Amino acid sequence: MITCWKIATGEQMFSEHAEVNMLCSPFSTPDGRIYYASSGKSTVLKAGPKFEVLATNDLNAGNNNGSSAAVSNGKIFIRGKETLFCIAKK
Repeated sequence: MITCWKIATGEQMFSEHAEVNMLCSPFSTPDGRIYYASSGKSTVLKAGPKFEVLATNDLNAGNNNGSSAAVSNGKIFIRGKETLFCIAKK
């Protein structure tokens, strides 16, 4: 379950079942995205009062090994079982 609360009032905006990898730590970016990134299935959500999935991807590198993605200089680094992935814009 992913639940969104309005901080100012405590009002619950939504509570949705989502296929996200709960073994990884989600992180947000300044452009309003929330990433649940792992070496298996990754999900990108739009930050806001409505539940919106922007993308779902799979690196097919096996189940998440419990590590969380790292972010540096606009790049996302994800550790797979045998591979280190770097995801970035060109």
